[in-house]
Amino acid sequence: MPATSERPGSSSAARKPPFRKRHPVIFWSAVTTPIAGPALYILAILGLLIVAVPRPDVSSVDTASQPAMVQPDQSAQDAGGAANPAVDNASGSGGRGSGDSADVVAPGPADGQVPPAVDPGQTALPADAVVLGGVDLERYCTDGWDEHAVLRFPVAWGWRCSPSSIALNGNREGDRDVDVSTACYQQYGVAASPHYRSYDDPMSWFCWES
Repeated sequence: MPATSERPGSSSAARKPPFRKRHPVIFWSAVTTPIAGPALYILAILGLLIVAVPRPDVSSVDTASQPAMVQPDQSAQDAGGAANPAVDNASGSGGRGSGDSADVVAPGPADGQVPPAVDPGQTALPADAVVLGGVDLERYCTDGWDEHAVLRFPVAWGWRCSPSSIALNGNREGDRDVDVSTACYQQYGVAASPHYRSYDDPMSWFCWES
């Protein structure tokens, strides 16, 4: 049997497979890949949830506590097509609260101009007159003196400005005469002029221009 020749120091029993050192990048990829996959999946789901969360609807905010802006009421139309003036009626309901100190005690009678009982007449409207709308005498009295428009006589010239909104007949202490021309100017501009449709109807005042 032929003898087997072996190199010195190269015994088959003593041989071991060489140790292969793993590269650090390859090793890190092998470790992180099983973790990064689920993490990215979770982040994607979180992103979808954030997008899907409904945003608050600002149109549903309760505005009951916010102050309302009051506009003059000119919706009522008389038979001639002009809006009736937005003023206090004969009942004396004022724009301010009934708890005002000026409303506690009724003003006493006073001397003052009494309007004619019959129509004194007025200048006729021109053919090209354009009706602008009703006269806001409450605004006129409030802006001028922080007072109320009150009806003292049942005619077009019967309006007065008063510190009190209590409805009383005849001139009273503290009353001021109403200048409807100034009221039209304040409401519609310098070209506006006043006119009434019926002297016996205090609510028939309107403003016009040509």
